[in-house]
Amino acid sequence: MCRSYLQTILSSREVRRHKDIRWIAYKDNGLPFPTFEYASMEDIKKLKYKGVSIGYAAYSTFLSSTRNLYPKINPEFRAYFDKLLGIACKYTDFTLGIIENDRPDLICSINSRSVCSRPLWDISRMKGIQYDCWEGAYNRSNQYCKLSFGNSTPHDPETNRRVIEEKWNKSRLPLADRIKVGEDFFQKRRNSIPSGDKLYVKDQVQGLLPEGFDPAKHNILILNSSEDEYAALYEEYVEGIPFRVQYPGIKYIAESLSDDSNYHLYLRIHPNLKGISYLYHTKLYELAEKNPNLTVIPPDSPVSTYSLIDACEKVMVFGSTTGPEATYWGKPVILMSNCAYPLINVSYTPRTPEEVIELVKTPDLPPKDRLQAIKFGYYYLNDENEGYKYFHPYRDHKKLLGRSFDYHKLEAGPLRSKWLILLQTAGKYFYYKHLDYPQEEDPALYE
Repeated sequence: MCRSYLQTILSSREVRRHKDIRWIAYKDNGLPFPTFEYASMEDIKKLKYKGVSIGYAAYSTFLSSTRNLYPKINPEFRAYFDKLLGIACKYTDFTLGIIENDRPDLICSINSRSVCSRPLWDISRMKGIQYDCWEGAYNRSNQYCKLSFGNSTPHDPETNRRVIEEKWNKSRLPLADRIKVGEDFFQKRRNSIPSGDKLYVKDQVQGLLPEGFDPAKHNILILNSSEDEYAALYEEYVEGIPFRVQYPGIKYIAESLSDDSNYHLYLRIHPNLKGISYLYHTKLYELAEKNPNLTVIPPDSPVSTYSLIDACEKVMVFGSTTGPEATYWGKPVILMSNCAYPLINVSYTPRTPEEVIELVKTPDLPPKDRLQAIKFGYYYLNDENEGYKYFHPYRDHKKLLGRSFDYHKLEAGPLRSKWLILLQTAGKYFYYKHLDYPQEEDPALYE
């Protein structure tokens, strides 16, 4: 399926025009995978091979496939994970061989955290080769475009501050038009119109609040995120933040306010955690049983996230885009983890758990500058981001054999396009159906 999909793309009229496409065949050196010793996730994160952070790379790929944030390191896990580490080593050797033989001027990749991309990022820095990292987003016209992060990653706060300000300051549009584009980002997301990323609120009922919501209290909204998407980046990413892990952070906040009946916390669990049975999701519901002033809203609840933002006094976030969104809608935002936007001044950024509670209890805490949030929206939605030259994909959603799939649709002719969609959805179905990965997790974090 993979080969057929690739051959179909390369034979399409859009891609065929590209000049000088040359395949470099992979040649295995025949050596066995190197072996590594590790007893914890912290040990894994420190693993390196020829200067490449293969521990982070393998862990990131493991999380993308399994979403098992805290796996139990037992023989089953080692048998699986050692292969990922081995693949990262082989990929590193292969990349080093290409660089030695071809001496590229520029290395490009999508994202920078998996087995397939982390070696490119690390090696390019070691070798002093220019590197360009891309991500995809939908612009105002709902076209899929490339966001370039240069010699960095899409996750680095300083890089995001730079590219957001540069895109705003260098725009050809008048200020009023830039503001309109940036505001469209927030208006579209609130109204379930594609804007920058996939939609998560289309099944929610606008205006619906949790039963028993009391506007006379200090109502605080907590918005968690898909923690597994950011758990395997780099060590510096979790420095200088109040909570390295979400569950202990939410537990600390709930317990710190449990004796004050004037406060009520509403924890809106991210819709992307729907169906996830691991403890970092399921243990959250137990917090409400022990803390009477905490209400947990499941990911599939029809309660409206935006109605909660409007009705609550403050919004606490763990890095999701609802942070800048809440700022745009006039709410003070308290950021409790690292993410793309801590340096663009759309949120309060406490560095300790004590500072978090101090901000929660600060009366009349003013919201941050709305214009900064608008710049954030403009960056993702403007029509000046780089488009695709040789084909023009956009993302769609389908259900097949009981599973939901996002796929990229290409303008490659009616029959070829349908064949590509079938290959993607069927390939994903059989991939996940037959993926045999270790599912046991380590409960030590929650004890």
